[in-house]
Amino acid sequence: MTSDRFTVADGAIVSISNFSSSNPAIPAGQGSVGNLTIRADQLLLDRGILTADSAAGDRGNIVIRSSNLFLSRESAITTNAQGSARGGNINLETDLLSAIENSDITANAVSNFGGQVTIRAEAVLGTEVRSQLTNQSDITASSELGANFSGTVELDASIADPSQGLVELPDSPIDVANQIAAVCAESEGNEFVISGRGGLPEAPIELLRGGTVWEDLRALSLATEAQGDAIAAPTSTPPLVEAQGWRIDETGQIVLVAGVSPETINCAANRPVPAS
Repeated sequence: MTSDRFTVADGAIVSISNFSSSNPAIPAGQGSVGNLTIRADQLLLDRGILTADSAAGDRGNIVIRSSNLFLSRESAITTNAQGSARGGNINLETDLLSAIENSDITANAVSNFGGQVTIRAEAVLGTEVRSQLTNQSDITASSELGANFSGTVELDASIADPSQGLVELPDSPIDVANQIAAVCAESEGNEFVISGRGGLPEAPIELLRGGTVWEDLRALSLATEAQGDAIAAPTSTPPLVEAQGWRIDETGQIVLVAGVSPETINCAANRPVPAS
């Protein structure tokens, strides 16, 4: 069977078997089951089944070549062998195999050896190889006779388990006390405050940001008013006057004075100024 896109959905089944047929001349379990071969660029099973069932005699095989193979909602690719029949083989070659919502790929048997499942893909997602069927998506090749009669599963995929590419994080958080250098003596009541812009970064691992910015937090109206008052009433500084004498004050310190009096000494003559 060859197609660009092949879909089996809504409970549909594509099957080959050697069970009873409408031809009474061919009893059940006689003859070869044959092979179910599908070549499709897109193969979608949505609650659909591909099966090769054998009651006895030669096993039935399933061969699929597809770029993308999707199974969902309890879909199945299975080679079930009843009675003494040996489990058939399943051979899948695809770029992407995705099996979700309890969709199985099985090569199981009842009273003989299980079959062989061979999968070659770039990625296999949503399913795992297991010894028995579960309520999840499984890949099995088992027998009801026990583990000694199980078939084989060969999985060749670049990405078979997405969890292998994940990094396991530690259970305990990082001790932040070791992330900051202690440069001051420890004592109670210390504070560290970040205010405004620029300066230290907000975290120990961040880089310093250049360009410290100064911001005037005063109200603009008060600053404007103060500036207007200074312009309207400028202050005048008295001119400097050369000292004309000196005297000794009450503490015994020499003080230069601009005017002269009977108590001052004339700086030029270095003698007391006579009273007028």
